[in-house]
Amino acid sequence: MDAIERHLVPLGVSVSKVSLEGKDVFGGYFIWFELPEGVSAERIAVSAKEKENLIVAQGDMFEVYGDEQAVRFERWVRVCFAWEEEELLVEGIERLGKVVGDMLRGSMNEGKKSGRNGESLRTPMGSF
Repeated sequence: MDAIERHLVPLGVSVSKVSLEGKDVFGGYFIWFELPEGVSAERIAVSAKEKENLIVAQGDMFEVYGDEQAVRFERWVRVCFAWEEEELLVEGIERLGKVVGDMLRGSMNEGKKSGRNGESLRTPMGSF
């Protein structure tokens, strides 16, 4: 949890606060992270794999499609901690923090770019 506090929380990432029976972490062998507003879990998952060889599960893959009342997870990622040694988990959280930080810095820079009439020059990433 120290690595999460050091590398993710300062970027606006939060850990699921829901717990069962007073436990500190909710999710069994997984930790769910909510990303800051405007950061897509899909983009984080793809970027983490491409840039850091780090696999995280984008939250929307756990949604119930077709159910309009279902919970949405566009800004959530799920990280498994069941099989890795603690030092590798810490390294993984550091690498995830780098990806989130890079994306936030890129989003801030993109937001400053505009074309004629102030329209955004951002290009959608498309689907993967």
